[in-house]
Amino acid sequence: MKNNKWLTVALILSLALITSCAGIFSGMRSSSTKVMNKAPYYDGKKVAITGQVGLLPAEFDVRLYKAFFEDERKAALEPLLDGIDAYAGKIAGLKPLTFIDLDPEKAPDVYMGNVDAFNSPTTRTSSGNEEDKTQMVLYRLAPSKAWKDSLLARAAKENVDYFLYITVGFGEYFMRMKNLLGSKELQLGTGNSEPSKWLSDLDAPADVLQVTGALLDKNGKIVRCGAEGIIAKKTGFLKSLVDIRDLISDEEIAHVINQDRRTDLTGEPLKWEAAVQNLVAQLLGDDKLLLIPQGEK
Repeated sequence: MKNNKWLTVALILSLALITSCAGIFSGMRSSSTKVMNKAPYYDGKKVAITGQVGLLPAEFDVRLYKAFFEDERKAALEPLLDGIDAYAGKIAGLKPLTFIDLDPEKAPDVYMGNVDAFNSPTTRTSSGNEEDKTQMVLYRLAPSKAWKDSLLARAAKENVDYFLYITVGFGEYFMRMKNLLGSKELQLGTGNSEPSKWLSDLDAPADVLQVTGALLDKNGKIVRCGAEGIIAKKTGFLKSLVDIRDLISDEEIAHVINQDRRTDLTGEPLKWEAAVQNLVAQLLGDDKLLLIPQGEK
């Protein structure tokens, strides 16, 4: 009888442990990291879209919500969210959807930039050169189960097969050597590079305003994700020597929302419009929608 008693206790404890672990693992969110030192910055295979794609309202990058000292820049970016919703809603027959009232921290998270940035959600990967001080990565974190469940319900209600989720935030990009003559450039995204001064420090990251996004199936799985830079603020050579960084100002944000245009593209769209369209095109795998300078097509 005594042995049976202890066997019963052991079984109860084992079941409790299994139940506890199941609860923990059910709440876990899978993530992946890919080294991305050259544009375009995307991960995941292109899929043949056969059904309706729903466009979720644009949101701030989750790091903007967490960084209390970013309140001013976040306020300056507010009009851009509305602009993205209106502009993206006209692309490729997307179906604009209303707001889903869920914590942004439970939504899909896509990060593009310097792996060593103070707000980077990941660390260096074994696939990259560990001695490289300028490693950039594309990181993605799956949404929470609650967020997926809400998406599944929305998919049934709206009769959509895929969802596009776009976020706005900042990342740190590094300049690269363009050729053997010593020319340098900052690759912002698809067909979008900016020349850099010869004296520019390759180890000093530039502050980049960017749009990131994910294509999800109706069950909340990230099929493809990526990022497009809009504008960059490069740190001058002398400041980089004493590790001082120049950041994009509120005035520069206002200017890019209303005035900054891609003069190298047909029709000269606003820079953020070109970035959003290329993001949508890349996520949907529709090359016909890409905005690329004539000489690069």
